[in-house]
Amino acid sequence: MREGRSYKVLRTLGVGGFGTVYHAELQGESGFRKQVALKVLNPDMSNHDEVARRFRDEARMLGLVRHSAIVQVDGLVWLKDRWAVVMEYVEGMDLRSILEDEALPVGPALAIAAEVAEALHIAYHQEGADGQQLKLLHRDIKPSNIQITPSGEVKILDFGTARAEFSDREAKTRSLYFGTMDYMAPERLDFIDGPEGDVYALGTVLYETLIGERLGKTSPNAKRHLAHLTERMNHFWQQTQGQSEALYKLVAEMLSFEPEHRPTAKDVERRCADLQRSLNSQRIRDWATHKLPSLMAVRSPVDGDDLTGSTLFERSGAPSLSDASGNSDVFVRMETDHGGSGEKPKHAASKIMTSLWVHRRRTLMAGLGTIFLVGITTLDVVRWSKAEYESWASETANEIPEVEADPVQTEAPVDPVLAAPAEASTRKDSERNTTGKFRVTGDATRVVLVGKNGSFKRGSRIPPGTYDIRATFPGRSSMVAGRATISAGKTTRIECIEAFTLCKMK
Repeated sequence: MREGRSYKVLRTLGVGGFGTVYHAELQGESGFRKQVALKVLNPDMSNHDEVARRFRDEARMLGLVRHSAIVQVDGLVWLKDRWAVVMEYVEGMDLRSILEDEALPVGPALAIAAEVAEALHIAYHQEGADGQQLKLLHRDIKPSNIQITPSGEVKILDFGTARAEFSDREAKTRSLYFGTMDYMAPERLDFIDGPEGDVYALGTVLYETLIGERLGKTSPNAKRHLAHLTERMNHFWQQTQGQSEALYKLVAEMLSFEPEHRPTAKDVERRCADLQRSLNSQRIRDWATHKLPSLMAVRSPVDGDDLTGSTLFERSGAPSLSDASGNSDVFVRMETDHGGSGEKPKHAASKIMTSLWVHRRRTLMAGLGTIFLVGITTLDVVRWSKAEYESWASETANEIPEVEADPVQTEAPVDPVLAAPAEASTRKDSERNTTGKFRVTGDATRVVLVGKNGSFKRGSRIPPGTYDIRATFPGRSSMVAGRATISAGKTTRIECIEAFTLCKMK
């Protein structure tokens, strides 16, 4: 321990369920001073062995990763009977606070997504001291964990929920699951982790950054996820005024139900960069320099606590590390993000926390997610034996039916140049009394247009109007996959995409 160093705590930057982050001034020997961020483990978590292990692991894993978007760690220290991580201090605002003002222009939004994606790729593939890949997963990518500086730098915050593989790791169990519900991928609701989960979370952030609205919670049920995604992506297309089909496809692919259908983090970085160039968009540096100083000037301070204004000294005598192999419980932390209200949770009781033995059973997890959200609202920690849990899980599984959503009849994204509005088509019908046709490309094996004038197959002459596109994809039953407008005297082109089970006008 470096006994000569101390930290003058200036203000509170953020409060979480596990730790509190402070802006502090490091004071060393010979008058050395440096602005730092000090993440201190909360007192009510100090005696939770697994949380303490993971807290220390966070410092170790960040010390192994080098990327401009990942906050650098200066050390792991023992202060005032608590563990603390000394980190690079980054002046700026988190994306959640920025979005409370308005959505971002497409250029800065893509730049943020590209920088985060590249950092996720580097962190996952970074080699540790043992020469093996870290396979670092953040597992809680969301706007409040992304910091933007006035010069346009992007920083990922809070790796306290991360998981990695490295030789010095204390927390040996992998049965720890964390996340914020609005940003969790479908498979993560079944407690399945992988780099694709971070890509999904980044997709929700990009969606929200561009239109200023949240995507909302998904479902572990494929059809329910598809219905929700179809509705929200149609809304996304309308809100972005169809400015880029490539942008639409990127966001939709990042939000795919199956992890293997999503692009890799490296692909996301490349495609975001390509889109920035093709759209000739505003630079993030220009936007941040103009926008952030005024927002930062009026932001509300975070409530302080007993450490603000005090000076903390590095000391020896830290507690010996507990045996990490003895804890085989599953610790689950699912959060509800408090953005929008501008309020931060002030106590761990505002989190949804429980300890359970968990089997990875996809048929059961939808019910478990509801129980976590509705039934567990206090700080109480419930510990069950494995036999008790399995008995309860078996009974509960029989009570939870598989729920399949009805197809959602929403309007598919439409090219505003090629597609004529329904009202214009009706006028042409009354004036010329002619019909139209449609042509199909893509993956559907059968397409029928259904409307008030009847059902029409390819090759039919169709009265002008707006029709549901009922499509059949390989291995699936017929479903409403979008809507199409038929114009008099014209052939409407329709593209059907199996990956999204979506048909749209071209």
